[in-house]
Amino acid sequence: MLKRGQVTLFVVIGIVIVVAVAMALIFKSEISVRLQNVELSKNEGARQLYSEVQAYSEDCLKKTSLEGLQNVLLNGVGEKRLDGVAYYLYENEEMFPEKELFAQSLASYIQSNINYCLNINPLNLKLGKSKVNVVLSENVEIQSEQKISVTKDDLSVTVNKYNTNVDFNLNIVYNYLKDFYDDVKNISEVDFIKRGNEAIKNKYTFFQDDISETDAVFILQIPNAIEGKDAETKFAMKYVVAKPEPLEVGIGDLIGGLV
Repeated sequence: MLKRGQVTLFVVIGIVIVVAVAMALIFKSEISVRLQNVELSKNEGARQLYSEVQAYSEDCLKKTSLEGLQNVLLNGVGEKRLDGVAYYLYENEEMFPEKELFAQSLASYIQSNINYCLNINPLNLKLGKSKVNVVLSENVEIQSEQKISVTKDDLSVTVNKYNTNVDFNLNIVYNYLKDFYDDVKNISEVDFIKRGNEAIKNKYTFFQDDISETDAVFILQIPNAIEGKDAETKFAMKYVVAKPEPLEVGIGDLIGGLV
C-alpha cells in the first residue's frame, strides 16, 4: 500500500503536470493569436500596397492613352508622310486608313510610352514588357498586360493586368473625318483656294496649310472628340496638277514667225 506521503507526492506531481499543460496551451494560443495578427497586418499592408500600385498603373495608362489619341489624330495613320503627317490621298491613290488601324496605332503608342510614366513612381517599380489591347465600343477600353513588381519594407506585390477607359467614340470621330475627306478629296488645291467651297466651310471647322502647289495639310476640328473636348486631326493630300497641253506648231508657222 502507498503511504500518505507518497499519495501526496503523486497528487502534487499531477497538479503540476496539469498546470504545466494548461500554461503550455495558453502560451501556444497566445503565440498563435500574435502570429495571426502579424499575418493579418502583413496581408493588409500587402493589399494596400497592391491597391496603390494598381491605381498608379491605371492612372498612367489613362494619361498615356489620352496622349496617344492626340498623337494619332495629329499625325494621322499611314506610312507615306508629309512633314510627319500621313497622306490620305497621294495623287490618284487613296490611303484613307481602316478604322482598326487607328486602334492599332493607339496600342503601339501606349506600348512604347507607358513605361515613361510608370518609372516616375517613387516605389521603384520593376517593369515587364507591356502588351496593350484596344477595344472599340462606345468608349475606348484599353487593356494592358504587364508584370509590375515592387518590394517595400518586407512586403512584395505584383500587378499583372490593369485597364482604363477613355471617353472617345471612334465610330463618330472616324465617320466625321471620313465625310470631310470625301468632301475635299476631289477639289483641286488651286480651285479650292480660288473659288472656295461655302458648303464645306459652313459644315466643318478646318484650316488648309498649303505646303506646295500640289501638297496640302488639312487640320480639322472635331467637336466633343476626347473626354467631351474638341480635338484636332491632320492629314495630307497630294493633288494631281494637270500638265499644260503641248502647243502644235507647224513648219509654216515657224517660218512665218521668223519672217
